[in-house]
Amino acid sequence: MTIKPGYEFGYMIGANCADGTVGRNYVSLVVNDEGFASRYAACLTAATGLPARPEAVTRPSGYLQREAPGFRVRVVSSDLADC
Repeated sequence: MTIKPGYEFGYMIGANCADGTVGRNYVSLVVNDEGFASRYAACLTAATGLPARPEAVTRPSGYLQREAPGFRVRVVSSDLADC
């Protein structure tokens, strides 16, 4: 994998630091806004070459006391998770 520095890489890193998760072999972002998830996926793909797309998910909300809808972008790549 080759990282392409620039705006897209910065956007990807900023979004991941704000709302994302880095696991042992994946990166993931779960947000409420589909547009934000789409921009993140596009930037992740542009910066890394790895295919990414948003998918609709639900997750528990303690505040709402029910499942809340959202959008997740998840890419499995130990190379990316190690960066």
